[in-house]
Amino acid sequence: MTGGGNDDLGGIPEVLGGNPIEFTAQMRSIPQAIAKALKTLSCEANVGNLGVYLFDENGQIEAIQDGTTATTYYPIPIRAFFVGDKVHGNYDAKDSNAISWQYAENYSDNLVIVKPTDFNPLTDLINAE
Repeated sequence: MTGGGNDDLGGIPEVLGGNPIEFTAQMRSIPQAIAKALKTLSCEANVGNLGVYLFDENGQIEAIQDGTTATTYYPIPIRAFFVGDKVHGNYDAKDSNAISWQYAENYSDNLVIVKPTDFNPLTDLINAE
């Protein structure tokens, strides 16, 4: 966005574009082998080969719907993927690893919620060994 005021005609700012949306979280009490495996994916995000499906508390899945085939869904592309080193907890906190990434601007334009009837990602997915 431009600055408005004397920089723009009539003082009305001009929108030049959006910014990426940042996601940040803490993974608590995970095996460090999982953190190590996730760290290797950062190069995939840098070249546009990494995406995520988001699950809500009801087992519904957020995904990007294909523009031509309504029953085809893709992961949400992510960039700037980061997994931090272990932070040791204490009596009041668990050990944790930071995780973050960025969604590109307009990532949610084709975002849909899928309600599977034969699969629950909250109970049917397990960690890979």
